[in-house]
Amino acid sequence: MDIVTSLREAARRRQLADLPNASTTVYRLLSGAGDGLPGLYIEALGSTAFVRLRSPEWMQLKWVSPLAEALRDHGFQSMYLSCDEIEKHRPRQALDNETDLNAAVAALGMEAPQGRFTVLEQGRQFSVCVRDGYSWGLFTDMRTIRSDLAARWRKRRILNLFAYTCGFGVYLARHNQVTNVDVSRKYLGIGADNYELNQLTVEPGCIVVNDAFSELSRARRQARMYDAIVLDPPAFSRGKAGRSRRFSVRDDLPELVRNAAAVLAPGGELFVSTNLEALSAERFQAIVLKAAREARDDIRFLRSWRPQPDFPCAGPYHLKTALLGNS
Repeated sequence: MDIVTSLREAARRRQLADLPNASTTVYRLLSGAGDGLPGLYIEALGSTAFVRLRSPEWMQLKWVSPLAEALRDHGFQSMYLSCDEIEKHRPRQALDNETDLNAAVAALGMEAPQGRFTVLEQGRQFSVCVRDGYSWGLFTDMRTIRSDLAARWRKRRILNLFAYTCGFGVYLARHNQVTNVDVSRKYLGIGADNYELNQLTVEPGCIVVNDAFSELSRARRQARMYDAIVLDPPAFSRGKAGRSRRFSVRDDLPELVRNAAAVLAPGGELFVSTNLEALSAERFQAIVLKAAREARDDIRFLRSWRPQPDFPCAGPYHLKTALLGNS
């Protein structure tokens, strides 16, 4: 595989889309088969590259030097290699490979930062750490969606479920009252840091450690309604003992959407997304709309989103989205 040529062409396509620029230093630099290199994904995080290896072929020492050379040619000063063949819950062998690969990176003088550092997305600052692996801090495929919803939603009461590091919250909090909910205290702590980086006040109640289903149930008991809701769940979660239930998009998405639609205020909007590759966009949208209408029959489909320029596809796009609204 010609890494140098493929990376040069990928970078040229991003430059045509004005990436990077003065306000955005974090984006997808190379997107697997969409850029001609199946199994290889690279996120640009300022001068650091987060390289995600999703097939055994790439998890070999022979690729470290060519990758380092190609990335250096594009101005990167450091990189981190993450072995992620199947999912976040990785086998021991993949973790051992990762240690060996990054030792080789360090020997080439391109060792990644040990701690957190800041990147820019459309003028907003986010704290990231490549050594956290796949969960390094921000999902770049949501950039356009975050921006569009921030422009669309003003002076609303918003519930941001599965908030992670509050990416949606940072975009929405300046002109709305946002409640960010996640089961992970760690990631919500980073979300609070992201608020502070962007001179946003962490108001009492704007960051809540809770399971999404529990939060929706509590809202319903308290007759709390929201003008807009963000549902961006993981494709699968094993849950946390005593804190959250097991969740899978395949089995639990309809219940989640029904519960969210039940606390949506009149004139409200509900955004739902998934990156479950086995689910087609058409099937996803049908499931979401049907479930929402089981809670309230005035729900209608408003729109979905196309892939961003830095996420070219060789097949169906991994991210499925739907914006629903009621009258």
